Amino acid sequence: MSFMMLVVGLIAGLVVAQWQDVSGWVGALLGAALGFLAGRVLELQQRYEALAARIDERETALDAFREHFDRVTLAIHQRFVALEAVREGAPGAHADAGTHATTDQTVPPDAAASEQPAQAPVAAPPAEVPGAETAAAASVSAESAEGAAPAMPPAVAQMATAQSAPTDDAAVQARVDAALAAVRRAPVEREAEQAVAATEEALEATPSGPGLVERAFDAARAWLFGGNTLVRMGIVLLFLGLAFLLRYAAERTTLPIEFRYAGVAATALGLLVVGWRLRERNGPYGLLLQGAAVAVMYLTTFAAMRLHPLIPLQFGFVLMVAVAALAGLLAVKQNAPSLAIAGTLGGFAAPILASTGGGSHVALFSYFLLLNAGVLGIAWFKAWRVLNLVGFAGTFLIGTAWGLRSYQPELFASTEPFLVAFFLMYVTIALLFARRRMAEWTSPIRDADHGELLRGALAHANAIDGTLLFGVPLLGFGLQVAIIRHIEYGMAFSAFALGAFYLILARALLGRDRIRNLLLVEVFLALGVIFASLAIPLALDDQWTAAAWAVEGAGIYWLGHRQQRTLARAFALLLQAGATVFFLRTLGSGTADPGSLLAGSWLGTLMLAGALLSNWRVARIEAANDNPPADAALKPLFAVLGLVFAYLLAPMLAGSTTTAVAWAIAGVATVWAALRFADRAALLTGMLVQVAAGIVFFANNHGAAADGAQVFAAGLSGLVVCGLIGLTVLASTILTTRNADALPGLSAGVGLFLVFGLALINLAVLFVLPWRVASGVWALSGVLILWLAISLRQAVAMWFGIALQVAAAAAFLMQVWPNVALHADPDLSPLRHAGFLVPLVIALAAWVAAWRLQQRGDAQFADIAPKLSLLGLLWGALWWGYAWLAEIERFVVPVQQHAAALGLIAATAMLWTLAARRWAWATLANLCLALTPLGWFALAADYHAGYAPFAGLAGAGWAAMLVAHLLALRLLAEGDEAPWPAIGIKLAHALGAWLLLTVLALEARALFAELGDERSAWRWLGWALVPAAYLIFTAREQWPQRWPFGARESTYRTLVATPVGLLMVLWVMAANLHSTGSAAPLPYIPIANPLEIACGIVLLAVWRWLTRVDLADDAQQLLRPSFGAVAFLVYTCGVARVVHHWAGVPFESHALFASMTLQASLSIAWSIAALALMVSGHRAQDRMRWLIGAVLIGVVVAKLFLIELSNTGGLARIVSFIAVGVLLLVVGYFAPLPPRTNESNEEATS
Repeated sequence: MSFMMLVVGLIAGLVVAQWQDVSGWVGALLGAALGFLAGRVLELQQRYEALAARIDERETALDAFREHFDRVTLAIHQRFVALEAVREGAPGAHADAGTHATTDQTVPPDAAASEQPAQAPVAAPPAEVPGAETAAAASVSAESAEGAAPAMPPAVAQMATAQSAPTDDAAVQARVDAALAAVRRAPVEREAEQAVAATEEALEATPSGPGLVERAFDAARAWLFGGNTLVRMGIVLLFLGLAFLLRYAAERTTLPIEFRYAGVAATALGLLVVGWRLRERNGPYGLLLQGAAVAVMYLTTFAAMRLHPLIPLQFGFVLMVAVAALAGLLAVKQNAPSLAIAGTLGGFAAPILASTGGGSHVALFSYFLLLNAGVLGIAWFKAWRVLNLVGFAGTFLIGTAWGLRSYQPELFASTEPFLVAFFLMYVTIALLFARRRMAEWTSPIRDADHGELLRGALAHANAIDGTLLFGVPLLGFGLQVAIIRHIEYGMAFSAFALGAFYLILARALLGRDRIRNLLLVEVFLALGVIFASLAIPLALDDQWTAAAWAVEGAGIYWLGHRQQRTLARAFALLLQAGATVFFLRTLGSGTADPGSLLAGSWLGTLMLAGALLSNWRVARIEAANDNPPADAALKPLFAVLGLVFAYLLAPMLAGSTTTAVAWAIAGVATVWAALRFADRAALLTGMLVQVAAGIVFFANNHGAAADGAQVFAAGLSGLVVCGLIGLTVLASTILTTRNADALPGLSAGVGLFLVFGLALINLAVLFVLPWRVASGVWALSGVLILWLAISLRQAVAMWFGIALQVAAAAAFLMQVWPNVALHADPDLSPLRHAGFLVPLVIALAAWVAAWRLQQRGDAQFADIAPKLSLLGLLWGALWWGYAWLAEIERFVVPVQQHAAALGLIAATAMLWTLAARRWAWATLANLCLALTPLGWFALAADYHAGYAPFAGLAGAGWAAMLVAHLLALRLLAEGDEAPWPAIGIKLAHALGAWLLLTVLALEARALFAELGDERSAWRWLGWALVPAAYLIFTAREQWPQRWPFGARESTYRTLVATPVGLLMVLWVMAANLHSTGSAAPLPYIPIANPLEIACGIVLLAVWRWLTRVDLADDAQQLLRPSFGAVAFLVYTCGVARVVHHWAGVPFESHALFASMTLQASLSIAWSIAALALMVSGHRAQDRMRWLIGAVLIGVVVAKLFLIELSNTGGLARIVSFIAVGVLLLVVGYFAPLPPRTNESNEEATS
């Protein structure tokens, strides 16, 4: 039913949206949502009614069973009484005496008379005792006729009959035994159980039929989706068309505004009355109706005041107060927070929905004050958190929105009282909520310490509303800052007042009930301290704020550890973080004193350093305990930050050179102290500050000498300072190495630190030597250190040698880069100048080092040697390419540069292939795989709009690339001992094939582009021919056996062809979306134009490949429908191109979408396609084809609803709906849904 109501709501919402000139999407979505909710409500109501009916039936059955049980119990009682009487009077008793005895001992006369009517409906005796049944019947008939005694069961009657005639004791005993056997053979309990079981089976067999609404919707669903759905959908569309016709006739009638308001108010009162009456029978539904009624009353009253001034403002506010009071009373009376929430939401929504933007904020806030008074009144009686949050959110969010839009400083006097009132009201509400919830907290521990009490309070943290406790001061203070910023020190005084308010409130709560209010006291105390601390930066500048907060934070942190207060420690850390931020804001790049490096407050720096180091000391003491607090783990952070701020004193008091020296010496001292206290963080900080010393020194010594005798102008003093920093680094390294036991695990870091020191010592030569000499020194030093490191098995020295190689290369670039220009220097000779020879030597040296690592790597470097060898090869290849490409750029004409670069890549690849084959060098062989990626890079680097790959001698270059690629495949990818991995071989084949196809396709595109202008589609045809030809080639049945195709059928048929096919499908989509299909200089002819010819060729090639390629079933099932979707896109874009060329509509998305000519053409074209699919599917008995056509018909119908209908008006949409409905009737008559295959087979068999 929910689905049916959703569909009905969707249609109804669309109709109403058209009726009220609202967007169809909005109406449809709202209608669908309301329909779904209504369906769910109806389903729940029907389930409730069914359950209630079953409960009533069960209660009726239970009453019947109870009555039957009473009768059976009474009968059993009488039988046992009679049996006892027979047993007591049987020996020698006479009939009269026995009879009198029975009457006297069982039932008194008045009791017998009172019980006689109840014995009338006693069930007949069971059939197990045929002999006794006759006598019992006669006895019961006689006694009933006489009225002397109530009816008795047969066994009892038999006993009474046995007593009536005097016999001997043996006969009497025989008759008693027979009566007892009859009693055993007629168990009354079995009779009761059978009666109950029969009643339950009858109840369960009675079906509880569906309700009236459910039956109606079932019938409607069966009517719509049973049989020929298209015909019935056409009937629905005809009905909608007639409905639109009625709307067209009713549009010209209007109602007075007073009647509309009266109707809405009457509806609200009706909802309220119905909801009140349903409060006991269907409580949730009734509350929902009451809430809706209250919200409508709010909206109606406010709109009657503001939108259409039908009632005075004073009377309107009185009504709103009455509505608010009514909602609150109803909510409290029925204990229904949902009603109060609904009323409150309606109250807050009323001014938003009815606002005209020109009202008085005093009236608005007064109205909110009344609403919040209602919320406060309810909070006095009920702890409804959601209601409190709704009121809080509505008040402050709407107030914020008003402030952002309309607040001016002159409105402060009339706005501030409301803000204060709202703040106090919601603080009170939060306290009331906590009071009611904390009343449930029983048995508090009164003799525990503060920590245990706080943990006990935290166990009942749900007793407080954190959203209100923290949200009210945060939002309230934020709004206060916004409205008081024009007053000097206004924010500071506000923060101080707010902090004082919370501190006073905490003290008041502490005096009332310390145990229960402990959590509130902690929260208010924290808020008070926070806002009081916030007053400091609002009143003082950044320097004093940083200093004050740093010292305050250190004190609070120490006190928090002494008192074991986690919140205090967290707040202290937050204060120090704020002090750090304010301190960083005071920093600058210099002061009036040119001798300092940084501008800032040295007092703040000193206080921050001392505070953080004090934290470090406290955390260090706490970390030594058996159970340290969680923040003791921050000890490394305290050490690092404290030392950093201490180091900042040097640049604030001195220049760069002095700072560097001071940091270097301070680093050594820090390393010594860190080793003494076994503090790893401090040790690393000391090392890093020495690194920073070197960076600062070099960053501020960048002036070269005028004569070029050295790189830096500092000269000998620079050499001394740089050497001093390097020596301090070495000293720290020695200290760390000698005390390695104190802090184990620092060997790797110490090695890197040693490298840094060696680098500083090598960099010192730049202060006395020029770049050219320094680069030579570094290159020779690097080669020598690397060679010796491998021989002596010194890893650190080896890495330093590699670093020197990199530094030599960097020095070369800095030296020769100004002379490496885009044009040739007439003073340079090809292949005989430093710009070519130096990078060539760097490349050869790197390759030699790589060869040594590969061939003669020591066992110590067995793991790292192959990786270093690969890096050496890559480094050498980089410089090799730089040397030759730079030379090509200098001395080769631009037209032939691309061909020369391709030849260089091909020649290098051939050399690498031969070398890898000669020395079985797997790393170098793997590098040969980079040939085709380099080809791709060369293609991308030279690509432009009119790129022709075979222009000039570039064709020879690409041919050389192909030869090199085939040579590498032949020598390195064949045989059992091929150095290439299997995946590398496949990738090499695939990348090479893709590169070749791309180059050929680009050449074909360039050739076809010459047939027309740049806007024609001939270039698109050129793009398509080569990939389509390859797809047709791979779809052949007889696969060629020559190399490289013979052994790589799956690679070339599937791995290579699959991306080609996918890209061509994407190409078809892109071409259709971007190209107009112009055949200039030929005229445009549909289908017979370059673009659509190309699309046809591509689609034919892709389809042929799909039918021959061996893909997985899932891939086939995915690709073939995708192919059909692409074909439909081509068909649709073809229609758009026809409209563009023949109707003059610009081939742009917005213009085409807005063209009713295109929309009509698409509707016709899609309808023709859908009809063709459905008719052909009907004739071929292909349900899938018919269903695809039906889906397309559905798309056409949806397009009529969402596009044509929304863009037209008047009678056009009526005609559209009626016409589409008639069309669906025709389609449903001539092409109904074919039966399923098994159904048709069964019919044929029968």
